[in-house]
Amino acid sequence: MAMSNIRSYGRAQLLIEMLIRLYRVLKGKDKEQFKDMLSDYTKQTSGQYIYKLERMEIPKELEKLGQIYHKFYEALREEYGKLEIFRIFERVYQEHFTVVENKAAVKKNEELHSGMLQSPDDIDATYRKKGDKTGKGQSVNVTETANPENELNLLTDIAVEPNNIDDSDIMNDRIETLKEKTPDLKEMHTDGGYGSKDNDKKFEEHEITHIQTAVKGRESKVEMKIEETGEGEYEVACPRQKVKSKKTRIRYKACFDKEVCAGCPLAEDCPTIIQKEQRAYYFTREQYLADKRKRNINTLPIERMKLRPNVEATIKEFVKPLNHKGKLRVRGRFKTMMYAFSMGISINFGRIHRYLTVNPNLYGLLELTKAASCLFFKNLFQIGQKARNIFRFAFFKGKNYRLPNFEIKCCRFA
Repeated sequence: MAMSNIRSYGRAQLLIEMLIRLYRVLKGKDKEQFKDMLSDYTKQTSGQYIYKLERMEIPKELEKLGQIYHKFYEALREEYGKLEIFRIFERVYQEHFTVVENKAAVKKNEELHSGMLQSPDDIDATYRKKGDKTGKGQSVNVTETANPENELNLLTDIAVEPNNIDDSDIMNDRIETLKEKTPDLKEMHTDGGYGSKDNDKKFEEHEITHIQTAVKGRESKVEMKIEETGEGEYEVACPRQKVKSKKTRIRYKACFDKEVCAGCPLAEDCPTIIQKEQRAYYFTREQYLADKRKRNINTLPIERMKLRPNVEATIKEFVKPLNHKGKLRVRGRFKTMMYAFSMGISINFGRIHRYLTVNPNLYGLLELTKAASCLFFKNLFQIGQKARNIFRFAFFKGKNYRLPNFEIKCCRFA
């Protein structure tokens, strides 16, 4: 979770802040028109105004703000409609109010969603609660090679998305890209957040085994193991029996001996359906793929069961330059992408350099890597001051590398 460097606004404070910012850009005659209406807000900051409000006064304040927003919108949309600040104001107006009989009615809290504007300083930031942690900003997903036989493993893919998009949806969009970048990819290790039925289908299509180190959802009290024995043929096993399934019109059906089930201590929690002469378990191919995914990790040798945790160390490298509140020093999705990509590049450069350093027979390649990195950063820093500031936060101060006609400080490799 890449939290944006923005202030955390409450609902009423955000509405007041937008009014104050829009009022600042109004022309003289328009400022005079709304001066008295906004005098309570413009003579102080939004935070100062909210601080003086009692909790019980907030609903009434929201209704008052709704009427002001409606008047502002109707009076200013023709002349100021093309301004960015007005478009942000319009977005907030539509997200928090509904016009009923030419009056702005306040939307209930249940109607609000995580994709609403969190701050006028970052219109891309979204809200997410993950476990006991909350964040406003973006989500950075990192993929790296993890083959135990590799002497050098590198980052291969970085995806920056709104943080309210589910991890499994992000993975679903990246599977083809990952396969294109690494055609030999046969095994993908993730945590529990990346599994889904749609992903199971895509992984099967690309012949990739999905290994999850954890599984979302409640654990079933009675485990039903489904094994594929042929095309469209399955065997289903419970703790007491193993039977072959039959194809029904839209699903598969496994029939268990009712007498054996009668003596089973797990019968009350069993997911099978009691029928006249048997107990039946219905499932689909999607359920088989999900069941297979959950058990994949148990089929691995011990040395391959714990490959995923190293990516946690990689993520620590991404968060190291964040400020003391765990926030990025930039705002917006584009700048977050620049930060994430530059961090990924610098991490890869560091790994390559360390690998070449311990392989003296590749010294020529080491010097070439230094030269290439200097040229890369030289071109990168020519993008402009904004990019310069972003990369300054991403890279550590490093050693001076000299090349003909120029000298530049680049990322510390060691």
